[in-house]
Amino acid sequence: MENRQRAVSRLIAQAGQMLLAHGGESALVGSIMERIGFACGMDEVEVSLSASSLVVTTVYRGHCITTARRSPDIVGSTCG
Repeated sequence: MENRQRAVSRLIAQAGQMLLAHGGESALVGSIMERIGFACGMDEVEVSLSASSLVVTTVYRGHCITTARRSPDIVGSTCG
């Protein structure tokens, strides 16, 4: 089950990165990240967002996994 929790934590972090990178409002992004975790069966989901990073902690049956990711802003960048 630890592998599943790890995969869920990564999914939540990746979704948060994508939302923030495309200009998502932090309160909404945090709420969506928590909802993803609960929908995937986690008992608790804690999210911390800053201007350049995010931290996600999931708890499932007393087991805690925390992951941190950088959150680059790509809204203002140009392709090409």
